[in-house]
Amino acid sequence: MHVLLHRKLVFERIDIDDAVFPRNSVLAFHGKPGASEPDAGDDVPLEHLEFRNLTWISYSGIAVAYDGEIDFDAHWRPRHAKLRRPGTSPPFTLTWTREVDADRWQMRIHVGGGTAHGNVALKPATGGAMHLSGHLAPRDIEVACALRTFNRQSPVGGKSSGRMVLAADGRKQETT
Repeated sequence: MHVLLHRKLVFERIDIDDAVFPRNSVLAFHGKPGASEPDAGDDVPLEHLEFRNLTWISYSGIAVAYDGEIDFDAHWRPRHAKLRRPGTSPPFTLTWTREVDADRWQMRIHVGGGTAHGNVALKPATGGAMHLSGHLAPRDIEVACALRTFNRQSPVGGKSSGRMVLAADGRKQETT
């Protein structure tokens, strides 16, 4: 269902079944020059996205199917998200939960028979860039099993535990 709000199309819910999403197609989603920003204002252009058997094809051509759902707040900020790999054993799930209205999320990951829980935060940086940072604490993850979950093979085996620090910077790509 959609609602016309301030001359903008707003979707309450989108359901996707059996779709393929090659990594290289992401460029097609960039806006045209002069187009309004999708996250301008406090409106929520999409409230809920649910997908089943959505296949992501990586840059190296490896296809991985996911099921999941995302509830969005304003500015495309996920309020709650859950991602699953159907048919994997042990199961893979990633749950992403926003801390109130802050740009900070708790992450709970179950993969390879273990866990990797932690948090991430998104902060504005200089020149309109954004900075993502966080940490995860992997515990008792069977390495080969975790990689098989994503259709990859491992040259090593055994369980892994430790601490993982995440950091990424990015800015909007200018279109010409």
